[in-house]
Amino acid sequence: MGKYDVIVVGGGPAGSSLAIFLGKKWRVLLLEKEKFPRYKVCAGGVPACIEEILPIDFSSIKEREFKTLTFGWRRKRIRLEWDFPVIFTVKREKFDNLLLERARKTCEVRFEKVIDAGDGWVMTEKEMYEGKVIVGADGTGSLIRRVFGLSSSGRWVKTIEAEIPQRRDEILMEFFHTGYAWIFPKSDTVAVGAGGLAGLSSPKKMFEFLLEKEKIPRPLKVYHWAYPVFGEKAEWVKGNVLVVGDAGSLANPLSGAGIYSGIF
Repeated sequence: MGKYDVIVVGGGPAGSSLAIFLGKKWRVLLLEKEKFPRYKVCAGGVPACIEEILPIDFSSIKEREFKTLTFGWRRKRIRLEWDFPVIFTVKREKFDNLLLERARKTCEVRFEKVIDAGDGWVMTEKEMYEGKVIVGADGTGSLIRRVFGLSSSGRWVKTIEAEIPQRRDEILMEFFHTGYAWIFPKSDTVAVGAGGLAGLSSPKKMFEFLLEKEKIPRPLKVYHWAYPVFGEKAEWVKGNVLVVGDAGSLANPLSGAGIYSGIF
């Protein structure tokens, strides 16, 4: 049985970035159930300020960099422009893998599925580990959150997204009464999607509206995803247990963005 100061369950952006920092001072174990790199549904927009926080060179995985952002509401468009890149796009399989590989330099990483946990311990399919602090960064269906009785926000966003071969030069966020849609250009494709609070919106209708309005060809394959967003009912800490990222319902309820809040 291994003993650690901190056990982080989940190797996505929230878990890996936390392990990178904590591993500099404490003995940290990072547990991830999937083999990396792995595909992840995501628009792939990353705030450029992340480069000032994380000690990582992201140049090798950047798809595109942008100095402008365009926001739409009804028939109006607002274009914001800076003198420097404010956001870059990535493919999540590369981004997440880079963070996890960087975490390996400061902590121990094991690819094992967690099946149970309790006060000061975590059990995987292979072994039991002891930890003074347990962090749940294990996503929307967080086992750590459920086992320790931490409440989610109760506010869920449903999304639809596709990667479509097309070249575009601007990021677009289109807002509706009950949700939002987006276009995030990458090197040879665009990530197009829509989302909104479950039960109050129709992501499919917003998605199809954006495709038609922006003259984007219909995709051969679409992905559906749901995740919790920030809300007052969410609980993040109980004793020596903490939940972060999607496990902690930390995604922005206005834009649906989760990478920024998961890392910061």
